[in-house]
Amino acid sequence: MMRRGKIPKEVQFIFDKYAHQNVRSLKKPDAINLLKNEFNLNDAEATCMFDTFDKDQNEIMSIWEFQQFYETVGNGYVTECLIT
Repeated sequence: MMRRGKIPKEVQFIFDKYAHQNVRSLKKPDAINLLKNEFNLNDAEATCMFDTFDKDQNEIMSIWEFQQFYETVGNGYVTECLIT
């Protein structure tokens, strides 16, 4: 089994703003708010990104799922989920 590495400080800093009581996961509404507020996404884009990176489809974004989002998309412009 592959071991997960340490979470980068910038990823942890953003995630901790929305996590309560040192929990390492966010329920969908909190994760959507994080994506909207920190990455300037609209509702549709944030929902699409959440659904894309919620790999186990449990309606919860773990710190590792968020790290995957951050490393893949980061502060770049999100184009895959634009609704025209």
